[in-house]
Amino acid sequence: MSLTEEMLHGPWLRGAGARTFPQRLAQERASASGGPGCILVAEAEPMAFLAAFLAAVLEGRPVALGNHAWGPDEWRQVEALGLRADAGPGGSECAGTAAVEPPRLEPGEILIPTGGSGGRVRFARHSWSTLAAAAEGFARFFDGGPVHSVCVLPLFHVSGLMQVVRALVTGGTVELVEWRDLARGRGPESTATPGGFLSLVPTQLRRLLAVEELHGWMRGLRAIPLGGAAAGADLLTAAAQLELPVALSYGSTETGAMATALPPSDFLRGERTSGRPLPHLAVRIAGAAGKKLPAEVVGRIQVAGDSLFKGYIPGGWRTEREWISGDLGYLDRWGRLVILGREDRVVVSGGEKVSPEEVERVLLSSDRVADAVVLGLAHPDWGQVVAAVYVAAGPVAEEDLAALVRSRLAPHKVPKVWRAVATIPRSPQGKVERQTLEAMLRRPEST
Repeated sequence: MSLTEEMLHGPWLRGAGARTFPQRLAQERASASGGPGCILVAEAEPMAFLAAFLAAVLEGRPVALGNHAWGPDEWRQVEALGLRADAGPGGSECAGTAAVEPPRLEPGEILIPTGGSGGRVRFARHSWSTLAAAAEGFARFFDGGPVHSVCVLPLFHVSGLMQVVRALVTGGTVELVEWRDLARGRGPESTATPGGFLSLVPTQLRRLLAVEELHGWMRGLRAIPLGGAAAGADLLTAAAQLELPVALSYGSTETGAMATALPPSDFLRGERTSGRPLPHLAVRIAGAAGKKLPAEVVGRIQVAGDSLFKGYIPGGWRTEREWISGDLGYLDRWGRLVILGREDRVVVSGGEKVSPEEVERVLLSSDRVADAVVLGLAHPDWGQVVAAVYVAAGPVAEEDLAALVRSRLAPHKVPKVWRAVATIPRSPQGKVERQTLEAMLRRPEST
């Protein structure tokens, strides 16, 4: 399936700036036409971001999505891939440098940022066809018909972008709403139209539980897909007590967002798994060498289907039919997925992925830090929070270290918990004793 101009006819888009959106889109198309190169989109304003993205897709141009909040280190990594625009982020054409040529891309490729090994920026290679397959599977899982969404998630995330794709593919609508407005009780224009979707991460759901004036509207939604991080039992209990139609889910950038989901009716009956695969995907649990494991046996989550990404940048094309994730879990006897956590060290805080190694590199770049370890601590609100344990090489305040990280990386990567120690506990082989660090961080500091 391709994106067509006919899909953009009618009132599919709502929110501030929707009335003038056709004119913005026409202007972006005029800028995007006539060139074969990749377009980099990193606008902070959602309507500007969306216009640049859709213009690139309509014109058949490869398009890379960027996070406007990336820090200098992250933008240097993007530039090293040949995707940084000379004219600056946002609807600009990607340009190589004297040392780096832009990667070879197919017409219509959609590059979506995702976490990389060692904290390096990388992109999952998608197309409108893979994302459309994900949108169609989502609609079928929720009994078909147009998908209407209220979007408070960033459009450079697959979970935000897919709400636009679902609306266009199914003939639905999407309303772009500022999260801070919704959290203050200012409901969207579509509150009078029940039966829509509101995708959230656990941190957001917890905030909205305190906004009593929105509870009635939320109860009337078709579903509240919840993912991006682990949700605490107390949060889910409170949501069920309010009879909110939560749909626990599992997915990733690589799968085109949602891969499994639990119907809200099952959630309200007390079920707490991540549900069954959507109809366009197959999910199994893999053991050693990719061997399929039986029910109730823990292994790595493996996914196959039409919405899977085609490869990474940096990296090659994906040649295998199935993709093995870095997540651990198992399928119960009814085929429902149970998530146990990450196989690697990636911290997922409020739906945002943080590589500890990336933050450690920034801290160790300071001559005031002799050693540092960054890890994730379980948190009932955020799923996890980023914590840093460090050995000072001289007088240094935690505020200064936080400012250092903030100056080079995105805000969500700044540690929320800090602890100065005399030495980092390590094994004789030099391996960090993370369990010891986690236990120490859970204890209050002595005074």
